[in-house]
Amino acid sequence: MTKVLRIAVDDGHGLGSRERGKVDSGAVGNGHTEAAIAKIVGNEVRAELKRRGHAAMKPVGHYTTRDQQADAWRATALVSLHLNAGGGHGTETFVHSSAGATSKKIASAVNGRVVKVLGTKNRGVKTNGFAVLAGRCPAVLVEIAFIDSASDMKRLLASGMIRKVAHAIVDGLEASFGIVRKPAPKPAPVKAYVVTAKPTAAQYAGLAAYLKKNRIVASAKPIR
Repeated sequence: MTKVLRIAVDDGHGLGSRERGKVDSGAVGNGHTEAAIAKIVGNEVRAELKRRGHAAMKPVGHYTTRDQQADAWRATALVSLHLNAGGGHGTETFVHSSAGATSKKIASAVNGRVVKVLGTKNRGVKTNGFAVLAGRCPAVLVEIAFIDSASDMKRLLASGMIRKVAHAIVDGLEASFGIVRKPAPKPAPVKAYVVTAKPTAAQYAGLAAYLKKNRIVASAKPIR
């Protein structure tokens, strides 16, 4: 039986992050706000966690209380989603300066997988005293890309990429807790059969039985 994770997915900044009733946009660049993109990624991460049978919640309100909400919910781990700024490029993930081995393991697994799918520079795992990472449960803060980097944002906003990044984050979480999923089997090759003469009743019956046994859907044109 696959272990069920309880993951608090924090969309960085947003409504009430610093002041009740007001939206903290976070960093701004290339016509986008950090809060808006973090929310989109967060929705994808929570949806993918639930699709895989895990539980997910979204901490809200002031940023200094979000780790406490995760702890009260008895989260297996907390992931805080952000975008960087300041003229750089790439992806980096933070753990608290007093983080234990599990937080570091999650950070390494998530960061590596996001870099692989996104194709950004790997800026590695770093430490900081961010309040959202100060709770009891293992926690990481992912700076997915630089919002003020045109090249980073082109990668992140490419068709389907945000979903791939979300899946990479969930893959990293599962791997950190020993959950290994087998890759989906490759579909059987499609075989084509050409009948150049009108089959006998016995031949037709044999072909129909073969198609049914191998679950092959066939179409045919009449022979004239």
